[in-house]
Amino acid sequence: MKLYSIVSTLLLLALMACNSKTSESDQVKETSLDVLPGVQEVVQYLTPNQKSIHLFNLPEGVSEQQFVGSISDVNSAITEIGYPGVGYHLYKVESDTIQEYRYFMEGLWPNPETYKIIHENDKWKQTIEKHSEVFSDVMATQLYRRMLKVEMNE
Repeated sequence: MKLYSIVSTLLLLALMACNSKTSESDQVKETSLDVLPGVQEVVQYLTPNQKSIHLFNLPEGVSEQQFVGSISDVNSAITEIGYPGVGYHLYKVESDTIQEYRYFMEGLWPNPETYKIIHENDKWKQTIEKHSEVFSDVMATQLYRRMLKVEMNE
């Protein structure tokens, strides 16, 4: 919800700037997006330097709703640790004909250091342990990779 508010505020600011009736000479200084509250959270979400990817099927006995609740709890712990805007996002295939790896979960991390800090934090570990029954079968059969962004000349 916080991310939605930040994005809405940014869009409102952009629309106001486009509809401004002042000339360029009347505009003394534009505010850099970097100094607006919460913008860094949006930036690190949109341009993470590291991702973790998980491809899996939900094991028998674990509902999608149950898994989503567990991941939401982990994301709340990450926010409490001090890293709002990073964490896990869950996707599923649209087609009913695909039977293998129906779910894709990505973890978005600003950098490897943040990933390490979060995953070594006691709050994160306790939350993972709290949901170990939900996660254990998924983790045992998933395809998992931790990826670093490749810098390209643009």
